[in-house]
Amino acid sequence: MATLTSLPDELLAAIFSDVAADVSAGHITTTVGPVCKLFHNLIQSSGIDVHYVFLLGVDSMRAFLAVILSRKMAQRRVHSLLIVADHDHRHSRENPTSDASLVRTLQAIIVNINPSLLHTLFMYSFSNNQDENLTLHIPISLPALTTLCLSGFVVTSSSPLSSLQSIQLLRLASLDEEYRNVPRLVVTLAPHATRLKLTFRTCAGAVATQPVGYLNEFLRATLLRKTGRTIPQFKNFPQSHAFPDSLTQIVLHCPNPELEDAHWGLMFTRSLQVVLMRAWRLLAEPLVLLSFTDEESEGEKQHVEELVEEWMQMNCDSKMM
Repeated sequence: MATLTSLPDELLAAIFSDVAADVSAGHITTTVGPVCKLFHNLIQSSGIDVHYVFLLGVDSMRAFLAVILSRKMAQRRVHSLLIVADHDHRHSRENPTSDASLVRTLQAIIVNINPSLLHTLFMYSFSNNQDENLTLHIPISLPALTTLCLSGFVVTSSSPLSSLQSIQLLRLASLDEEYRNVPRLVVTLAPHATRLKLTFRTCAGAVATQPVGYLNEFLRATLLRKTGRTIPQFKNFPQSHAFPDSLTQIVLHCPNPELEDAHWGLMFTRSLQVVLMRAWRLLAEPLVLLSFTDEESEGEKQHVEELVEEWMQMNCDSKMM
């Protein structure tokens, strides 16, 4: 009678690839790999062990980089990648891993994987400087990438990521001058994006660096295009926006202005909320979502847990589709 181990390697690899996609069940090297030497060797030789990768910490990032550098490109096909890039504080509090070194390691991983099947990229950084964002440059083409979620980063790319649909830039301190033109940033990075999410560490960072103004432009232009109507507060404003035409929703999240005693920010964001409520009555689904957190600090641990949960859920969902 035929057994699983008697199946052709090609068929076993197809089965194991499907198993690996369900990251909630555990990593393929700990679920199927230990069953027997044949399975262990096949998972490694076919590169299935790097299809879905979760790296926690600088040491695991460097170890993973060493592994993929030792392999042929065909064994480096990463489908989905989550990196929680905390700094290595165990050796010296006075000399933790620098932000620049951290970014170089992240870029080295991106450059050295086989990117042809990478559809999901999540990264989280514990920055040494909480008043600044890290800047991640993607120097290669990622033709299959549809979902990008970066927490603590702003991002640039050498070429447009044409398949990218969903962009999340989370825990931003503010936006430096060169990145404050949010529509241009999105168009350059992802000309066919459908969803954009921005979250800020402070309300002042969100309001003072212009994203709220771009939300207004997007809202009034899209509302006019979809319904042929506008809102009285918008009638004297230009009825156009510079985001990709494919964009269907923008989410902006920041701390409650009341907690920061930011009265001007409170007035500005509250007035936008009133306009949003009126716009929603004219639309089947919201174009712009503006939300606040009432907690002064949700904490790094909670942010990481939410990011990991979202990444795992996305991969479970993609397996079922």
